[in-house]
Amino acid sequence: WTSSSRSASAGSTLALQTGLEAYELEGRLDVPTGVTLTVQAGVTVKGRNSSGLIYVQGHLQAVGTASQPITFTSVADSGPSQWSGLGFTGGTGDLRYVTVRYGGAASNYVSGNSNVAMSGVTNGEVRIESSRILSASHTSLDNGVYAYNSRLVISDTLISGNGSATNDAGLYIAGSSVVTVTNSTIRGNAGNGLGLDWVQQKYN
Repeated sequence: WTSSSRSASAGSTLALQTGLEAYELEGRLDVPTGVTLTVQAGVTVKGRNSSGLIYVQGHLQAVGTASQPITFTSVADSGPSQWSGLGFTGGTGDLRYVTVRYGGAASNYVSGNSNVAMSGVTNGEVRIESSRILSASHTSLDNGVYAYNSRLVISDTLISGNGSATNDAGLYIAGSSVVTVTNSTIRGNAGNGLGLDWVQQKYN
């Protein structure tokens, strides 16, 4: 299954199908406001190149299980900067038992080059639980997870191998973000495990 740039419609589902190795993104897959894209347990989604991106203004529901995780990766599936990743602009997400890896090839329309990036997620939140965010990098602003003016909850998750320079981070928080991290490991990232925008960051 291959998709060039398109928009998900109401009730769209990427279903687990016998004989289907992966859903392949040739371009950007938009999830518009008011629309939910559901990715079923056991599904793999691959971005072909820097154009491969899931851009969420609605809701991304990607709930796997321990025995059937969901994977977002590149077609080559061999190293960082091979596709763009997941970008949330005002949209929300529920990611459980998910691996996101090898992103950061180009801007995800949120900020820089990250596996998962979000901006303006204030009506709801992005939740990342029991997941792995691995090996995103490019040339600058490389982060595993980037949150700007957003609500983010991370639990039981590994963030590792992201970034390529000393100003990069596994998790970068900026603006008036509200971020909760519990029972998670952030290690082996270039630069810092945690990056904060000291000028704009608010603490609660």
